This record gives sequence, C-alpha cells and structure tokens, in this order.
Amino acid sequence: GSRNLAESVPFVYCSNAAFPGAPLCSGVNPGIKRFTSGVLMDLPHGDKTKEFSQELRFSSKIGRLSYDVGAYYFDVDIDQAERGLVATQPLPADFVGLGPFAPTGPPGAPLVPIGNTLFRPWFMPGGTVGSRVTNQDSNESWSVFGAGTYAFTDRLNGRAELRYSDDEKKRHIPKGMPDGSDARLKGSWGLLSWRTGLDYHLSDPWMVYGSVAYAEKPGKFDTGKVGVIVNVGPPAVVQQKLLAVELNPETNLTYEIGAKGT
Repeated sequence: GSRNLAESVPFVYCSNAAFPGAPLCSGVNPGIKRFTSGVLMDLPHGDKTKEFSQELRFSSKIGRLSYDVGAYYFDVDIDQAERGLVATQPLPADFVGLGPFAPTGPPGAPLVPIGNTLFRPWFMPGGTVGSRVTNQDSNESWSVFGAGTYAFTDRLNGRAELRYSDDEKKRHIPKGMPDGSDARLKGSWGLLSWRTGLDYHLSDPWMVYGSVAYAEKPGKFDTGKVGVIVNVGPPAVVQQKLLAVELNPETNLTYEIGAKGT
C-alpha cells in the first residue's frame, strides 16, 4: 500500500473460500479479484491542546517621550497521538480475504490471506488511527518588555525596544526508553531581544528610517526512534533506541534602512 495522502491503491482479494465458512482462499479455484482502496487518508488522532496566555501593558507619555511597559505569560500543553490510515472505499460485498496470500502447508493446500493482518484494518471504521499518546509536550514562558519613542525634533524620532523572556519546555514520551520506561526531557532558556532605530520626516508624505534589531528564539527537542543491531546473529537482534537532541536557541541580527511615502 501507500501512505501518501489522497492516493488510491490497487488490492487483490479472495471472493470465495476453500469450504463454506472458511476464511481461506482456495489454491485450485482461488476466485481472486481486484479493487482499489479509494483515497487513503493519513490522519492524526485528534491531538489535544490546552493553552493559556495573558498580557499586561501600560502606555504613557512624558513630554517628548512616549513609552510602553508590560509583561506576558504563556502556557501550553499538547498531547500528540499516533497517526493512522483510513480508506474511503469499503471492502467488496463478496470479500473473503485480502491478498497477498501465503501457503500454510504442502503444495495445493489452502492459502491464508495474511493481507488481512497488514491492510484490512485500513478499511475498518476509524482505520488504524490509534488513541495511544506518543508525545506530551509542555511549554511555559514569561517575559517583560519595554519600548520608548523620543521626539528629538518635530521631524526626528528615536525608538528603542527591549524584551527579556524565560522559556521552559518539557517532553514526556510514554515507554520511550528501550527498557519500556518513560523518557522525560527538559530544557530552559533565558532570551534577550532588542531593537533601536531612527526615523526622519523629510516632508509630510515622506519619511526615511533605519534600525538595528537582535532577537533570540528558544531551543527545542528533536526526538525519534531507530533500530540498532545489537547482535548480528544468527539470529539478529535489533533493539529500539531513542534519539534525543536538544537544539540550541537561534539568534538573528538584522539591519533595516528605507523610505516610506504616501
């Protein structure tokens, strides 16, 4: 099959049985037919998000100085569930077993439709979309900020902005470790951002400006599971390992110069 979104995939199926009531496809008169799955939809299982945010801001003016000060709080919890496939086309009315078929005994013996195990759940109500939570992420952040604009003259203004943020992220992966225990990751970052600039009004419709700004973006986690061969065998032994990387905060320094007019 294909896990691509909105793609119809051909399947073969058994329309008769080796004997009445048997879920087997006869090797003598297999009655194998062909049909298409309809659109295969790769769907999430309704990830749950709880979010709260609040900002307080105070603005005022003293002479030629206009300013803003404030604080911001943000908290979010996200439960990510496993994805799955749902086929939009129902199984045929004469369906018995879904190929491919595999022999279960000597030549001429009935064939068991092992495709039922691999693909048939796609055609059941809800498909293979499960309810198991794969990741639980939480992010708590607070910040304080201030900005001010000073009118040096009727045409020349200067502006400065400053913001400090504290950001904490957690990730809980149920049964994420090789021994079946839960994996828990945690990271926190203190972030500073600022901006300063000037603007000059050449005339009523025209203004030139320039600014320099620096910003920091919080880090995050990048996780995944890989199969690691711990014994080449025979028999080979493959163990699932959790890869977890904490990505450092990103920084950005920008310069801007331009003109505006109406």
